[in-house]
This record gives sequence, C-alpha cells and structure tokens, in this order.
Amino acid sequence: MEDKKSHTIYLVKTAEVEGHIYDIDNKRVQAQTYIVQKGDSLWRILKKKRLLNQSKPAELRSILRQLNKSLPNLDLIYPGQQIVIPLRITSLPPHSV
Repeated sequence: MEDKKSHTIYLVKTAEVEGHIYDIDNKRVQAQTYIVQKGDSLWRILKKKRLLNQSKPAELRSILRQLNKSLPNLDLIYPGQQIVIPLRITSLPPHSV
C-alpha cells in the first residue's frame, strides 16, 4: 500500500498602501502626492477621488491646509505643482488613560 502525504498551502495577499499615512486632528489620513494638471482645481481633484462625499467640507479644508502648508491659498494651484491630497480619512479611537 502506498503512503500518501498531504500538504497544506497557504496563500497570503499583502495589501499595498498607496501614499503616506498622517495623524491629523484625531484622524488617520492616507494621502498621496499629486502633480497638478492643466484645468485641475483642488476641489475637482477631490471630487474625482470621491473624497468630497466622505468628509465634511470644514474638516477636509483643515486637513488640506495641514498637508499643504506651503500653499497660501487652497483655491490657487498651478499645473506642474505638487500637492498632497488625502485619499482616505478615518477617525482614530480615543486614547484610554
């Protein structure tokens, strides 16, 4: 009688995180660098990334200011300029004391 051996194979898929992670105002922000194209506006970019539907405008504006401290005016961006845009914003759990 032939001795049969069995083997177990585990497949693991590793998630790749796009961009960088920041902690801002009790939020975890996944963000990426974006190069502004002709015809872009910051709000059009965020709409295309579907972030306007996920966040409150005041919260989003605050996060954008902190990610892009070198921009004096969020409404004035130019082609070729590098900006940091959030991809996902999640609330951090409160710290237990």
